Amino acid sequence: FANEILTSEKMWNSILTDPKTTPAFHKLFKEHFLKFASAIALGFKSFPNPEVMSMAAAKAVEKLPNHVHVLHSYVDQQLGLRETLRVKMEQMTSAQFERVLHPIFEEDELTLILAGAILGLIAGLIQQGLT
Repeated sequence: FANEILTSEKMWNSILTDPKTTPAFHKLFKEHFLKFASAIALGFKSFPNPEVMSMAAAKAVEKLPNHVHVLHSYVDQQLGLRETLRVKMEQMTSAQFERVLHPIFEEDELTLILAGAILGLIAGLIQQGLT
């Protein structure tokens, strides 16, 4: 269960594709890329063109989704997502756990109610037939 909810792959997918997180990530990546490139350039006593560096940062972030997959097992292990999630879920009360699950089943609530009603009806008819 914990392996399916919060994983490195899902986090990176959200960071790289979700319209809410992607702009912030691109901005942050560009800032750090420019700092890193400037520090390297200073070591070579060179001063990079800011436009070229911005283009390089954009190109790097564009290619990142093709290379990030190699990090997933490492990130999962280092962040301890599985263990943290397991411990936190074990500490939940029944009511808290129900609140976590309710949105998951909310979409199919009508289907679940109808299926339960039909199964109840069938069970009732079988009981009536047996007596």
